[in-house]
Parts: sequence; structure tokens; C-alpha cells
Amino acid sequence: MKKNLVVIAGILVVMVSASGRAQEKMSMPMPQFSGMGERMTEELKLTDEQKKEVDKLRFEFQKQMIAQGAKLATMWVEYRQLLSADLPDKATLEKKFSEMADGAGQLHSLLLNHWFSVNKLLNADQQKVWKKALESPMSFLRDAHPHMRADGAPEMKKEN
Repeated sequence: MKKNLVVIAGILVVMVSASGRAQEKMSMPMPQFSGMGERMTEELKLTDEQKKEVDKLRFEFQKQMIAQGAKLATMWVEYRQLLSADLPDKATLEKKFSEMADGAGQLHSLLLNHWFSVNKLLNADQQKVWKKALESPMSFLRDAHPHMRADGAPEMKKEN
């Protein structure tokens, strides 16, 4: 249960941080590379065909992560709303928290499914390098989302 709480808390910190910055007059930069991240791409030595296939997988992965993240953010708002009641109901709060933990688990499943999908495209030498991404998920997420800062928050640039 504590592990799920830590995962949910981390996701929510990123979302709150991103929404606070989004209120300023800023825009998201486009990633410089449309693949899995320049560093990982260089390490894997992907062929042009592999790059195209990985790009397709990564874009789908990002869409799924955004959709699931939005669901989690909505659940968090609903949880805070339940907490704000004059007499919060413990059973209702526990049920909502359980839903949030399940949602965080779904994020992890999306990550694993993406990793295995990419892994199928790689040769044996590339798979050894790619395994490092599974062993270090934060590094993997930074490579999957090159517009993210090291702390997980989106990098923003001011419009001129």
C-alpha cells in the first residue's frame, strides 16, 4: 500500500507542477528527436526501419500514458472533493484510494508493455542495451519523453 501511495504521490507532484507552470504564458517545446531519446537511440544503434517502428510504438505509448495520467488526475480531484466533505466517509475514501492505486498500477503496466513491444524489434545485442531501460525506469521515461526534465516535470520554454 505504501508503494502505491509513493507512486501516486510522485505522479501527482508531476501533474501539479506541470499545471502550475502551464498557467504562465508558455508552450511545450517539440522534442528534438521523434524517437525514444537520442542517448538510447545512439546506444542501441537502431536501423532506419527500427527507428520508424519504435517511433510508432512510442507515440502510442505516450498517448496511453497521457490518457491514464488524466484519469489519475481526475481521481485525485475526486478524492480531494471527498475529503472536503463535512463528514468524510472512510469507506468511500478507501474505495477511491484503491481506484487510484489501480490506476497507478495501470501506468506501470503501460510502461512494461511498451518495453516488451520495443524489445521484440531488437536484435540480441540491442536487447542487452535496452534491458538497462527496464532496470532504470526513470531513465527510460526521460528517454521516452525527451521534453521532460530530470525531475519528471515538463520542460517549458517561454514564447517570444
